[in-house]
Amino acid sequence: MKKVLCLTLLLLLSATFLPVAGVSADTAFWHDHYPYDTYTVDYRGWLTYTQTAYVPLGIVNAPGTLLTPEDLFVRDGLFYVADTGHARIAVFDYEGALVAEIGADVLDRPTGVFVSEDGFVYVADKGTSLVSKFALDGTFIRDYGRPVEPLFGASSLYVPVKVVVGAGENIYVIGEGSTSGVIQLNYDGSFLGYFGVNLSNKSLLQKIADVFVAGDEYAKNTPPSPTNIAINAKSLVYTSTPNAEAALKKLDVNGNNILTMTNYDVENDVVDLAVNDLGYLYAIYDDGFLAEYDPAGNLLFAFDVTESTSNIIGQIKSPTAIAIDEAGMLFCLDGAGNAIVAYAPTDFADLVHQAIGRYNEGAYLESTGLFEAILRQNANFALAHAALGKAYYQQGDYEASLIEYRLANDIAGYSETYWKIRDGWLKDNLSWIFIVLILLSVASAVLKRVDRKTAAFAGIHRGVEKVAVRTDVRRFSLVFHILKDPADAFFQIKRLHRGTPASASVLIAVLFVEYLVMLRYTGFVFNSFADTVNLVGAAVGFFGVFFLFVFSNYLISTLSDGEGWLKDVYVGTAYALSPLIIGWLPLTLVSNVLTLNESVLYQLASAVLYGWTAILIFLSAKEIHNYEIGETVKNLLMTLFAMIIIVLIGFIVYVFGSELWDFLISWGKELINRVAS
Repeated sequence: MKKVLCLTLLLLLSATFLPVAGVSADTAFWHDHYPYDTYTVDYRGWLTYTQTAYVPLGIVNAPGTLLTPEDLFVRDGLFYVADTGHARIAVFDYEGALVAEIGADVLDRPTGVFVSEDGFVYVADKGTSLVSKFALDGTFIRDYGRPVEPLFGASSLYVPVKVVVGAGENIYVIGEGSTSGVIQLNYDGSFLGYFGVNLSNKSLLQKIADVFVAGDEYAKNTPPSPTNIAINAKSLVYTSTPNAEAALKKLDVNGNNILTMTNYDVENDVVDLAVNDLGYLYAIYDDGFLAEYDPAGNLLFAFDVTESTSNIIGQIKSPTAIAIDEAGMLFCLDGAGNAIVAYAPTDFADLVHQAIGRYNEGAYLESTGLFEAILRQNANFALAHAALGKAYYQQGDYEASLIEYRLANDIAGYSETYWKIRDGWLKDNLSWIFIVLILLSVASAVLKRVDRKTAAFAGIHRGVEKVAVRTDVRRFSLVFHILKDPADAFFQIKRLHRGTPASASVLIAVLFVEYLVMLRYTGFVFNSFADTVNLVGAAVGFFGVFFLFVFSNYLISTLSDGEGWLKDVYVGTAYALSPLIIGWLPLTLVSNVLTLNESVLYQLASAVLYGWTAILIFLSAKEIHNYEIGETVKNLLMTLFAMIIIVLIGFIVYVFGSELWDFLISWGKELINRVAS
């Protein structure tokens, strides 16, 4: 009966690790009508398919009107294109007609263009190393040359490639190779200072070199220079940086980055970025990856528009710029195809924008219905779950908010909402909690007094004492004794054989079950991916590390005069894990009632458990092998080294074995084909 019960419990525990069917949107139409897939972010932070957000409309300009264009700006129904190959700013209307050209007799190699709200056209000219200012009718007004102020730096480069203008006619210039940051000029061209400098990040090798090389001579590292710039209606500046985790930045008035976001195309450079009046940020990378972020920096949509040999509408050969107009129309500039390609937002994209907009305006009840409509179309849209959680929270529906935050994998939001629920429960039940604690205390005191004054519990004491002296019970009670007196416990394991391989195996099996419970049922705040735990992977990792340590330690001890046999190492190591055997389940239970505010308690308890276990493993090796402290340290370090070597050898054998197997399979197929022919 006991065996059947244990088997049933093990099967039930294993069932909790079976993969759970996920939810997803219908993806059939993505591949049928449009030349690219569209992605959003799921609860794991990974890209996942979603409904198409922008549909291609076609090419705006006529063939032959542009030559290697490098920048694009849209304002008041007109396209301003840095037509680099023709050394001009070409102006098109929405019908694609060339309505004007600016600076044809002034510019040399225009690479950046911006139209200010005051109605002036600013051009960054890489060929002349100037920023030129024009009226809308093309009248030349003035140039902004290299700053003469000493603060600019005598050796600093001034090669303008991009330009934007903010309030008060403050001019922000991206200079090629300007590692000091964005060049900020006043309306009269005077130098105001550098803005938004990127910090240098040294590699591990460079940091190691700093230790050994005098004067930091070897490990010098130049910060990357920003490559593009945009500005919103509030004059907040956005910049892009190549090959960086923080590729896109939103800078405050002090030049500090206030945008928290994830770069989903870190191996490629941002070619251009644009921001609309609502704060939505658009970026296009050199591989054609086009991404839209909401004002908080969350990825909304991403799709790939590059196709080097195709003439399909919506696909471009070499992206050089991106722009967004007041109506939400998106435009990409194809430098190789010499074309302005237009994209229109779909109903789904409009729904997402409307939902976020209503929420940001404080219309939480209205935004709730919109986010629910989004999730009916795509249940994997993590941002909608997170926003819906916030909306429910604002409405005071904490139970619903908790569910949505969990679906969005939003730990901070989940923790804050759970704190509200827990606080409400404590307020409602605090008096009952005190009453129960008082009753338990009184009952405990009464029982102790009765036990001292009478023989009412004498039979129970005799029964407990009889059980405690049983051999099997004494073996397992050693788990508690080892916490109080580890030296004596390991002496009993080695000399008196109080612990046996059988009892050690039971302890390891119990610990593995606790390990599975911990992986699966630790509170969401401290383990947000419990649903993705793999039973086979967990078993291989747990038993692999344990038995690899035992074998490696015994192997090293045989080479360094250790006294312990393999079974002694096995039993001693198993009992050394006693803090985890005792502490894992209570820690897992407590983790379900803590929030991020009490995370230090969880981290402290975990540190105590693992630190205590490490100390017992050290004492186990010392007592089992009869080592001094120095010898024990050496033994454990060599054990870790041996474990690494064994893993490397196993990996090499696996790789070569796989290659040999593939070769034999191919050889066998070839032999069969030759015999058959």
